[in-house]
Amino acid sequence: MAEHFHSADLWRRLRALARTRSRARVAVPFVATGATGRFPLRRGDLLVCRCDEQTVRAGQTDPREILSYLAQGVEVHAVSNLHAKVFVVGRIAIVGSSNLSRSSEEDLVEAAIETSAPPLVGTCRAFVDSLRGDQIGDAYAKRLAALYKPPRKAPRRGRNRKKVVRHSQLVAVRLDRGEFDDADTRAEQVAKQAGANRIKDHDRFKQETFKWSGSLPRGVRLGARVLQMVRDGSHTIVETPGRVLAIRRYRSPRGGSRVIVSIESPKRVRTRRLADVLGKLGAAGRRLRGIKNARHIPDPQLIYHLGRLWST
Repeated sequence: MAEHFHSADLWRRLRALARTRSRARVAVPFVATGATGRFPLRRGDLLVCRCDEQTVRAGQTDPREILSYLAQGVEVHAVSNLHAKVFVVGRIAIVGSSNLSRSSEEDLVEAAIETSAPPLVGTCRAFVDSLRGDQIGDAYAKRLAALYKPPRKAPRRGRNRKKVVRHSQLVAVRLDRGEFDDADTRAEQVAKQAGANRIKDHDRFKQETFKWSGSLPRGVRLGARVLQMVRDGSHTIVETPGRVLAIRRYRSPRGGSRVIVSIESPKRVRTRRLADVLGKLGAAGRRLRGIKNARHIPDPQLIYHLGRLWST
């Protein structure tokens, strides 16, 4: 008996299992274009998936792949509310998150557990078998093929490219600790009231605000994440990334445009000096150097590592 956790190597393991001659039982919601080459099945194997008009029109299951499996003698059944992903090949079972799709293999962060424990493998096989009942034939698959709409293509990343955990986009803003006048204070009170009503977990999150003169930087909007870089004397302090709760636009006493932005931030995390942040990020942190106003951060790896600085 053996048990293994798979993530980056999951598809390498699935492809290896598919090359064996063992009988396969597979239940996955989506069978996308290229599935038959990605995980070939043979006569006597069973595939259970979502294969209905809604799924096909959304481009999530490609009926042409179903027809290819049927041509190989695979028994195919449909379950319209299937969400489980279970692969049983011979005496091995893998249960996890992966669909039969290019995005699963090349882009998405997947995870699964492999087991060879006979009772568990038998239970997984019985589960897939229990989903039988709505068998798909050539005529139905051909009718659905006429309805298929390919999904919008994402950039190809290549099978050997390392997958990157993708967190929400981030905008870095450079701020000064300035004094508030009466107009600023009134606007801050309004923004804080709106923000307080949107914080649901007051035990774990707090509200902060910052003032911005002029037009708000592109990308700073409700729900967006902001990295505050605040000049404090001779140092620049970096706050943990926070999410915009409320925005209050108003005019200064001289008529200039100003904005108060309310931010939801985690409690019990400390600020960090920019020099320390750059030191920990290494070469990846070069985009944070020289920001004078605001800058959208497009690099998902930098966003991920920034978030990890406050979560570990």
